[in-house]
Amino acid sequence: MKLFYCGFNGFGQIKSTNLNDNEKSVKVDCCWPTLIFETETDSFEMFLGWSRLIITTNGDCIVSGYWNGISGFIGSISKGSCLKQVTCTEQFAVGIDRKGMLKKQAIDIKSCDWEDVHIESADEDQSKPVKFVKVLGSEHSVIALDEIGNLHLPPSRMENMQSVFVAIASGKEHFIALNSEGKVYSWGSGSRGQLGHGSIESNEYPQEIEVLGGIKIVQIAAGGWHSCALSESGDVYVWGWNESGQLGLPCRNLSGSASKR
Repeated sequence: MKLFYCGFNGFGQIKSTNLNDNEKSVKVDCCWPTLIFETETDSFEMFLGWSRLIITTNGDCIVSGYWNGISGFIGSISKGSCLKQVTCTEQFAVGIDRKGMLKKQAIDIKSCDWEDVHIESADEDQSKPVKFVKVLGSEHSVIALDEIGNLHLPPSRMENMQSVFVAIASGKEHFIALNSEGKVYSWGSGSRGQLGHGSIESNEYPQEIEVLGGIKIVQIAAGGWHSCALSESGDVYVWGWNESGQLGLPCRNLSGSASKR
């Protein structure tokens, strides 16, 4: 399996192969897809943020970009923890180990190790550990999905949610979640319409996207300030910010670009 990268490279997330040895320390945008990672395993997990790229495979976790106050950093951050997925906010890296337990590590402290994230459980049996299958970070928050379909804002579980959730996605300032019935919920900042509720207001708690009611959604995804959903019949729905045409819809900023090609 191969991983290619293109786009913003202002923090040295990748080393360009198109530069000579004297220029390789220069941070440039990567305009063409560049092979940056290759593995013989069937899968790996990747986190792609504004300033860093994190690849997790075979229990090891490699970060490149901005880390510990250094741009252009590249190296393992596993520190003895066998991790299967890692995400980031601006201050913390949060991961899931092979046992399904949440771990966290401060980004700007060089000697910081992974610490356990103790989850506050609402179950009567407090001795039973909560196991997680997915964790995602926005700019300032983290959301985690456990193995039985509960949503968590670590260290607390989100209460009063009657749904069993099967997927989560994260933008820069918002989250979306998909339940087992094919309904989509969103919350966080709505400043660019990324929540899909017909306004630019923010929501602190998950709210169902009513315009998708009656449509069974099977997959969700989120960008910085936009979101999308794939229906059971193969239709794609998009909403949010479109200043660079990221929704695949006509964009005034690019209205003249087609005629220039």
